[in-house]
Amino acid sequence: MTKLIDIIIPCYKSHKTIKKTLSSIASQVGAERVQVSIIHRPEESYLDEINRFSGLLDIQSFTSPENASIGKARQIGIDNTKCKYIMFCDSDDILHDNFVLEKFINTFEQNAKLNAVYGQILALNDNVLTPIGSNHWIWIFGSMFKREFLAKNEIRYTDTSAGEDCGFNKQVKMFSDINTIKFLNDFTYVWTDWNKENRVNTVSFAFVDSKKDLIKNTIYAINSETSHQYNSNSYYLQGYICKKILENKTFINTL
Repeated sequence: MTKLIDIIIPCYKSHKTIKKTLSSIASQVGAERVQVSIIHRPEESYLDEINRFSGLLDIQSFTSPENASIGKARQIGIDNTKCKYIMFCDSDDILHDNFVLEKFINTFEQNAKLNAVYGQILALNDNVLTPIGSNHWIWIFGSMFKREFLAKNEIRYTDTSAGEDCGFNKQVKMFSDINTIKFLNDFTYVWTDWNKENRVNTVSFAFVDSKKDLIKNTIYAINSETSHQYNSNSYYLQGYICKKILENKTFINTL
C-alpha cells in the first residue's frame, strides 16, 4: 500500500522509551500507510527496536551528524522522506488514541486548501494529564503538515535545540491564513513526563500575532545575547525568512 504519512522521530538515548512511541503509532487506524523515520546519533543503533516492530510498522533510520540539534535531526527526516503528509513525535511521547491519524487525514480530505492541521496536546506529569497550549502556535507535536506546502515555501527547521518548533510554526503561520490552517478540538498527542521546573527556555522569541511583530522579533532573536543556541546556519536561515517575507508584496501590504 502507498505510504501517505511520514512520522519523524529524533532519538538520543531513547532505547527505553521509544517502544511506547512506536506502539502508539502501530495501534493507529491506518498504520499501514505510515512511514516511520528514526533520526539518531552516529554512535547509536535502534535496529533491535526496529526489528521488534517488523510486520507492524515500516521503519527506517537515518544518522544525524555528531552533536546535531533536534532541529537539524527533524530536518534530516524531512529531507530524506517523501510522503504527502508529515508529523513529528518525540521519542518518549505517544499519540492520544487509536484514531489520531484518521482524524487528520479526514480533515485534510474534507478541505484541500489546508496546509496544516493542529490538534490539542496533553502533558503527563506524575500520572496526571493536563491540557496545554490550546490552539497554540508553539509546539509542532500532535499536528500534521502538508509536504507540498512546506517545500513550496521553503519552510525548514533552524539548527537549534530549543525553540526550533516555535520557529517552524512561525514560518507555517506566515505563509498561511485562517482558511488554510485548522485547529481540531480533539486531543491528539500526549507529551510525557513534561515538567515546567525541569525545562529551561532561553530563546528570545515571543509568541506574536502580526507579521510586522514577527519580523521585528526574529531580528531581535538573531541579535540577542540570550539567543546563544543559534549558530551561523540558523542566523542565516532566520535572516532569510525575514528577507523573504519583506520581499513578498502580499505580506508587505498586510503589515
